[in-house]
Amino acid sequence: MTLSVTRRSLAAIPAILLTGSLSAQENFLEEIIVTAEKREALIQDTALAITAVSGDLLESGDLDEIEDLSLDVPSLVFSRAGGEAQLYIRGVGTNLFGIGQDSSVAVHQDGIYQGRAQMGLTQFLDVERVEVLRGPQGTLYGRNATAGVINIIHRAPGDEPEGYLNLKLGNFNRYDGEFAYGGPIGDGAGFRIAARYGSDGGFTEDLDPRGGDEVDGGETMAARGTLTFALSDAISAKIIGDYTDFDGDNRTVRPRGNLHRSAAEGALPLPDFDQTRNEVDSFQKWTISGIAAEVTADLGGGLTLTSITGYRQFEDSFRFNTDGTEVFVTQTHYERDTDQLSEEIRLACACETYEWIAGLYYFSEDKEEALGLPALNFGGAFNIFATNKTDAWAGFGELTWHFNDRLDGIAGLRYSSEEKDDWNLRGLTGGNFDGLFGDSDPRAFTFGFPPRMTVDDWNALTPKLGIKYDYSDNVMVYGTLTRGFKSGGTNSLSGDPAFDPEYLWSLELGSKSTLADGRATANAALFYYDYTDLQVSTFTEGTVSVANAAEATVVGLEVDVSAALSDQFTWTVSGMALNAEYDEFITRYGGATGTVMDVAGNNLVNAPELSLTSTLNFNADVGPGEFSAMAQIAYRSTVHHSQFNEAEVGQGSLMLANIRAGITFLNGVEVAFVARNLLGREYYQNSVRFTSLNDRGKDPAGIGAALGYPGEGRSMALQLHWGF
Repeated sequence: MTLSVTRRSLAAIPAILLTGSLSAQENFLEEIIVTAEKREALIQDTALAITAVSGDLLESGDLDEIEDLSLDVPSLVFSRAGGEAQLYIRGVGTNLFGIGQDSSVAVHQDGIYQGRAQMGLTQFLDVERVEVLRGPQGTLYGRNATAGVINIIHRAPGDEPEGYLNLKLGNFNRYDGEFAYGGPIGDGAGFRIAARYGSDGGFTEDLDPRGGDEVDGGETMAARGTLTFALSDAISAKIIGDYTDFDGDNRTVRPRGNLHRSAAEGALPLPDFDQTRNEVDSFQKWTISGIAAEVTADLGGGLTLTSITGYRQFEDSFRFNTDGTEVFVTQTHYERDTDQLSEEIRLACACETYEWIAGLYYFSEDKEEALGLPALNFGGAFNIFATNKTDAWAGFGELTWHFNDRLDGIAGLRYSSEEKDDWNLRGLTGGNFDGLFGDSDPRAFTFGFPPRMTVDDWNALTPKLGIKYDYSDNVMVYGTLTRGFKSGGTNSLSGDPAFDPEYLWSLELGSKSTLADGRATANAALFYYDYTDLQVSTFTEGTVSVANAAEATVVGLEVDVSAALSDQFTWTVSGMALNAEYDEFITRYGGATGTVMDVAGNNLVNAPELSLTSTLNFNADVGPGEFSAMAQIAYRSTVHHSQFNEAEVGQGSLMLANIRAGITFLNGVEVAFVARNLLGREYYQNSVRFTSLNDRGKDPAGIGAALGYPGEGRSMALQLHWGF
């Protein structure tokens, strides 16, 4: 494939996108400051593809977690299987399970990397902004940033006392309250506290009293405290402590296709899409807590020394009805406990002719998990216990050289080294699943397989080369060549051997423009990925196996346009066109008697060919204050949830609509109504196949019965915001 883009044609992209002219007006778009490059910079001056979503937009749009961002960031796809979150950016992500594997999207919270994807999916609480960095970030962020990075930055204490109270009441028996307050406490010190309580009745009705009344809901309690203070005139510190507790009903699964054993066991026909028959008392519980300390020292001469230390603890457990019916065929029981410690020290210089940053990073993560699969097909319960210890360190540096007032050169390099120590015990037993936190020691179980103990290590170099050119005072173009890598891992939920890291080379050409005297911006990014050693998972005999099994090419174009059309109207549109296909991939469709297939040419998992979001905002003064309204439409073409691109394990093209309307009174109180999925579309957020619930007479090849995880139906809520 040949890519040919001239400087003139690339710089012209924004002008082509803004067809027509904007009338003279006083309405300007707000300048956005980001810290994507670990220093403050305007988003329009940063040679990266970034989407920044403010905390105010998260609150007003009823965006509670990363899952909700996928409409505002067309390149981001979110899916969930059981209690496990799966993130994709530009078609790159992971559907892997278990503590021996890592996500392809690195989630950072206040500068601290979250080792498990679930740890970054807590409900947003007092967030200043969320930054989505699209594309590999191997130099400054390192391992597991192959697809990109999601930075969650919480609000810090300000110079003046201020706070807010948010209340929400909605359908699905939802109510929510959030409070935050902070300000200065003497010279050079400040504090901020935030707390939240929410209850969600769930968007699926359970028709079987044995499983409860509703599913897909839960109760959330969260708190965060921030303290800032000056140790001297040149040294400042920030300490953040947080805690979140969730007690929920787990997620609904819905049978797809005709290979399920439940039909032979007498299961009733499926109810409506927003209903289920669940004989299992399903649940999902997790707690996340941690503390972070950031110390910054101004050394003079443009030099800044920063240390960020973080400790995070995550414990979760869940049980759900894997067959999705009212008869017993199989269940899933899972428990996990992780502790992580990280330290990053970096030295940065902002000089007249150059800027550079250099640092060292260390990360340690202790994990243990237990999986129980009672199933008719197994004649008992298949139990797995595993532990995993990860130690990783890295050294990195990046230099930006200002050749002149318009031209910058960028060069960076990171060396990463890691080791994973894995222990695994598995087998079929007649006993119950006691898990990690039960009365029994899992090592006392008698299993048919001997314990497995392995130690594996990997290292990688991830360079970056780039150029940034100010074509004019309002148009910047850039080009980057970067490499990302995702950690190797272990098959903690099977007996298969460890697998190696996957790598991605990215060539990206982009432009960022500010037009119409600051009343419009138009950004575009064209990217090409050479993706090798993909870590691909398959479900065989009830467990998950991962191997390096594929190579792929990804080509795409992203466009982001914002315009102040008048004093009242602001319009934004974001889109992505994507071609993400396997180049080489020989895989087996089914178990030992399945068919060996070459799926070269198939689309990657969760890689839509077209994603588009258009949002129109309206603001106007009214008698008691200000009226605001928002209308949003988001479209996503077909996505596949497995490498086989089959209809039963995927979701067809989908269009969702959201609206919001509110009045802000002169005393700072706002009352608003918000509706998401206004059209009430029925869709699957994710799909999988399991052999633990298939009818073996109908499925002799052992491909497994298909299950879908329904997305949320139409939701509506009344919001009350009081800022003080």
